[in-house]
Amino acid sequence: MYIIKNAAKNLLRNKGRNILTGILLFFMLTAICVSVVIESASQKMSEVYKDQFEITATLKVDFHSLIGSAQNFELDYEDLTAEDSRNYADSDHVKNCITFGANGMYAPDVVAIGAGNESSGFGGLQITDGGRSEQYYTANLSLYGYSDVML
Repeated sequence: MYIIKNAAKNLLRNKGRNILTGILLFFMLTAICVSVVIESASQKMSEVYKDQFEITATLKVDFHSLIGSAQNFELDYEDLTAEDSRNYADSDHVKNCITFGANGMYAPDVVAIGAGNESSGFGGLQITDGGRSEQYYTANLSLYGYSDVML
């Protein structure tokens, strides 16, 4: 009982110091509450913006800059490998990955729908290198591949 009496007397004796301590505690608790509210609101806004503003990125070779930096008419670059594509697709920052590929081909027996048997007038290009001669044809067929069947 003696301890409680002395504590009560000390509270009454040190009114000014106790009021200042109370005001300081009030401001500290107010600042903590405001910072918690701001942090939770900014987290929610960040999630909303991430969902609302998704970025679509395309990885492809910039041939203009490659040609500009080419020496002796040789383009020095490495193609993107399948392993590199998988690593990009498995990244935590990627939500959805769609791969696309295209290849031009020459197929002399394939006729387009709606086209007759008329000839285009260009049968190909004859290139002779030393004693070797090769015939090159322009592509009349394109083969496309997608990783997503919905495209």
